[in-house]
Amino acid sequence: MINILTAPLLSLFLHAHHISVCEMTYKEDSKTLEITQQVFADDIELFIKRESGNETFDIRAEEDQVQKYLQNFIEKHIVINLDGTSLSQHWIAYKIDGNDVRFFIELKDVTGSQLSVTNTIFLEMLGGQVNVIHFHDKEERKTKVCSQEKKTVFFDL
Repeated sequence: MINILTAPLLSLFLHAHHISVCEMTYKEDSKTLEITQQVFADDIELFIKRESGNETFDIRAEEDQVQKYLQNFIEKHIVINLDGTSLSQHWIAYKIDGNDVRFFIELKDVTGSQLSVTNTIFLEMLGGQVNVIHFHDKEERKTKVCSQEKKTVFFDL
């Protein structure tokens, strides 16, 4: 039972909003798509605990295992197609910064007219989860949101 003394302490570890932010930058000259995906560290840690069955998993203490889980997580939950053809993701790195985790990914040979982005990060696990995608093309920024109701969004190149 949560009492009046433990409730403020518990709120430090839980956050009311479930949101991820994905920055996608299309580099026309090199035909690459640079992606930075940001999530809350406690959400990704909870996901890894559920997926691995390891309830004591600590995202900050088990870095050798984290990259493997994060790569699998990203490949499963972010799917990018170009004109209907799936694109391969090239994992670059991840970084833990306070309560944020950022993944860095690159897609090469991005030539076509339309990207479809399916972002299902935490949609099955967290109620009310939304995944904001900021797409930068030349000097224009377009923002779209993936949610339980709409998991795929489209961007013209």
